[in-house]
Amino acid sequence: MFKSTNLKLIEKLILNNKLKEAFVLLKEQSKDIPEINILYSKLYLLQNKSLMALRYAKKALNQGSKSDEIYFILGNSYFNGGKYFDAITNFKKVKFKNVNINFLLFISLLLIGNIPSARQYLNAAIKLDKNKVKKLMPYFYRLFIVPNPQLTNVEKEHIKFKLHMQ
Repeated sequence: MFKSTNLKLIEKLILNNKLKEAFVLLKEQSKDIPEINILYSKLYLLQNKSLMALRYAKKALNQGSKSDEIYFILGNSYFNGGKYFDAITNFKKVKFKNVNINFLLFISLLLIGNIPSARQYLNAAIKLDKNKVKKLMPYFYRLFIVPNPQLTNVEKEHIKFKLHMQ
């Protein structure tokens, strides 16, 4: 039986990174409730299990959940799986675009080659929190640009220069 107090407790466990305890409580809940499937998807996303996160997020979506949270989880799951077009589609459905959403849209659009739109989202992210974007840039560069075999060393240096100029 679903109890909102259980939901709040599970959310608190997730926030405190007590994932095993959260899973134990979740297993006692019905998967016919969108909120439960959202929590499952969060847990799997935190464990870098994007396919499982995607499965539960889609289930919650099919059960009627249309929250920013579900689209953020879907976007992250697709992003982690390298499906940037699907990530963009879902990130754009998030109504409240914080610095994280704008930055992920920037990266996704950059990776598919849509530089003008990527620049717009980067500027939006900078406008919201310039310091956070500065902290994210080196990580982004090491994770996505350095290992990219499609970019020449000259292009990588150009991107590095551009990223540091922001």
